[in-house]
Amino acid sequence: MKLPKLYRIIVDVQFGDMLDECNKLYDGEGYGAVFTDANGEAVIDYLKQWDGDEWTDDDIRCEEPRWVNNGTDSVHHKDGYTLIYNSTMGGVYMLYREANATERELYNKLN
Repeated sequence: MKLPKLYRIIVDVQFGDMLDECNKLYDGEGYGAVFTDANGEAVIDYLKQWDGDEWTDDDIRCEEPRWVNNGTDSVHHKDGYTLIYNSTMGGVYMLYREANATERELYNKLN
């Protein structure tokens, strides 16, 4: 029997300095470089540094995270990570990836 895929939310950015940094990277502002519109790869590179060993049961999902009710503007993929950008309510970012074997094992023990 094949087990369902599990997904790990790495970080959900909705406010503060992290949101400001993500917005700068996404828009390419203030870095002395010309970025294309919607530079999701730069945001992924920035946010994946929070991909560590610490996570809660709530960070693992049995379906891919998405903002259905609020409307997703853009989805970006890089190096196994997925970034969702939603411009409603001032803009929010969510970075996630498929759960690794250790995360799946621990999640299945807890549930």
